Amino acid sequence: MADVPFDSSLGFSGGRSLEDALLRWTADARVDERAQERVRERWLRQQTEEDATFAGALVDLAERGRPVGILTVAGRQHRGAVSAVGADFVLMRTLQDHDILVPFDAVSYVRPQAGEAATFGDRTLTIDILFTEALHQLSADRPRVLIIFRGPNQSVAGTLRSVGRDLLNLGLDGPDRAVAAIPVASIAEVAST
Repeated sequence: MADVPFDSSLGFSGGRSLEDALLRWTADARVDERAQERVRERWLRQQTEEDATFAGALVDLAERGRPVGILTVAGRQHRGAVSAVGADFVLMRTLQDHDILVPFDAVSYVRPQAGEAATFGDRTLTIDILFTEALHQLSADRPRVLIIFRGPNQSVAGTLRSVGRDLLNLGLDGPDRAVAAIPVASIAEVAST
């Protein structure tokens, strides 16, 4: 029988036992496994962040049901919970129980409460309709609304009469009952009154 060379890296020399060698090997394997887990978690987090969308972040906030702050391009700030997220708009229920529809491109920022977990934005939409489609659905009930325009201190109130592809008709308050034609692109917010 030929002699098998002794491998001192296994740790059997100098009075060490096989058990000591296996314990050391197991500990090293655990360290390697934890390191690989951290790398995998970092990679998954990076993938999630790279796939993030603004709509996904809003859906994440809606799922939490916690109050957030929204600042619009009109300079108005609102606090409340995100109720729904459409293809290009967010619906918020304010702390004063008003519903506000805001197109994504009219949102300056959304801020969760202090101490809330990060919002990754990897969720899918809750309502797959456009802002104009949502307004069209609302117009069937002819609600009273406040329209806030994309500019400081510009608004008009009235009854939502009808909505076309890019046009909103608003029955204005007042004795003459005029109907204003409003380009949907000029709207920063639509709030229930």
